Amino acid sequence: RDYKVTGVQTCALPILLMCREINSCFAHGNVVATMLLMRAVLNYLPPLFGQTTFEQVVAQTNRSLKESFRHLESGLRKIADYHTHRRIKATEFYPTPAQVEPFKPQFELLLQEVLARMQAG
Repeated sequence: RDYKVTGVQTCALPILLMCREINSCFAHGNVVATMLLMRAVLNYLPPLFGQTTFEQVVAQTNRSLKESFRHLESGLRKIADYHTHRRIKATEFYPTPAQVEPFKPQFELLLQEVLARMQAG
């Protein structure tokens, strides 16, 4: 099965709309939705890199981006997974934007790499 993306225009619109939704959620204080959408982007993008998982993307990424992408895979994904699978407890706290903030620079680098790949065709 070939996972290489061929229609750049085909995948650009969903990425754009997902990013718009991430920004809207964050602006409205919807922290869980923001994290889950950011995680969805990690799941959506690997074919653009010729891979099937974001973990594979991290493994094949050049040295200068590897740590940033690993931060998304091991940090953002784990926090989003926690909020996806957690169960109610006697004492509950809603996550704060501080749980998203540490991943913003790395997420921006990822999007810049996506744009560069899309422009290169």
